[in-house]
Amino acid sequence: MIFHSLVLFITAFIAGGLNAVAGGGSFITFPVLIFTGVPPISANATNNTALWVAALASAGAYRNNLSIPQRQLFLLCGVSLVGGMLGSVALLYTSPDVFQKLIPYLLLLATLVFTFGEPLKVWFGRQSKKSS
Repeated sequence: MIFHSLVLFITAFIAGGLNAVAGGGSFITFPVLIFTGVPPISANATNNTALWVAALASAGAYRNNLSIPQRQLFLLCGVSLVGGMLGSVALLYTSPDVFQKLIPYLLLLATLVFTFGEPLKVWFGRQSKKSS
């Protein structure tokens, strides 16, 4: 038990630093939570709760440095809120066994979005300029 607590503490410290610099701390914390014996659905909820607190702190710290129009910011927040709610409801109705089988694919999808998010944003930006 002490070993798991120490591993989780060190992991949280490293992931927090990673999130502060570049994001992606969940790629470390989620697997470590599962490694230490936390059931997958609980690990997901724990991880997302920690991220929510960190995101709120980051939003407060960077609120004066936004380069996005306020209207677009509210739209993105709304879409994120709806997506989070739909994901939460889906998770409530997903059996632990099914969720455990989906984890590798969900992590792969998240990795692809994290890796190619910026190039896709640039590409979609060019496409929308072509069509207008």
